[in-house]
Amino acid sequence: MVDAGQAKKIHYLETLRHVSEDGIVKEEDSLKIVRLPQEPPFIKMYVDDLTAVLKLPAGSKDLLHQLLLKMDYENVIILTSRRKKEIAERVGIKIQTFDNYLRKIVDAEIFVRIDRGEYKVNPKLFARGDWNSIYKQREEWWELKITYKQNGKREISARSVPAKEN
Repeated sequence: MVDAGQAKKIHYLETLRHVSEDGIVKEEDSLKIVRLPQEPPFIKMYVDDLTAVLKLPAGSKDLLHQLLLKMDYENVIILTSRRKKEIAERVGIKIQTFDNYLRKIVDAEIFVRIDRGEYKVNPKLFARGDWNSIYKQREEWWELKITYKQNGKREISARSVPAKEN
């Protein structure tokens, strides 16, 4: 396993064949090591599935996507009134609809309000940054478990950590 702070090493054997003027074939084997750079931080999202499972309004997935693009490396989104207006225009909704969708997102514990206009994103669902910091954030958050039975039924259980502890 490769440490998050190290480049990944790949070892392979390279064989070179040389044919001399008199037709004699010589082979030389050499061990090569290539270092691949560490994967850069990324956001991987399954917004369609999440909004369906949590039964959020259909329009909220577009808002959720836009909000997640504003998430910093501490999983915080800061929403000034100017930023809310810009996002609402981009999504094609009114500010009141924006606020209603945001309330549903908070009620579903995708975000937790940490201060006026500041929201912490649930790192078990969405995260930005290196794995070590994401792992630490996830340990401090609630746990969601979804089990699918053979008959197609779904069981959802959660262990919630109060927002003040996050």
